[in-house]
Amino acid sequence: MKKIIYVLFTIELLIVSLLGLNIVKDNEINNILYNDTTSISVMFKDYKKLDKNYSKWIKDIADENDVTISKYVFNNNEKLSIYTTDTSLDNNIKLKS
Repeated sequence: MKKIIYVLFTIELLIVSLLGLNIVKDNEINNILYNDTTSISVMFKDYKKLDKNYSKWIKDIADENDVTISKYVFNNNEKLSIYTTDTSLDNNIKLKS
């Protein structure tokens, strides 16, 4: 009976450790991506009718106000696409290209 309890306790400790590591990893990623940020929403009416380069417009706003504007697209659990005016994310991410 003691062996069964030891095995179950060991399995429980392993599961708790793995969950703890996942929480720490998620917290670290959130600190890199969202530290000192504010969320905004931009809605366009009749987007297709307007003749404007919105990427350049957003970049001009970021440069004019000396802010970083980023868009995070979670494609799935394994892939995140980031569109941003600061590709280093305050020097937290080193990019190869």
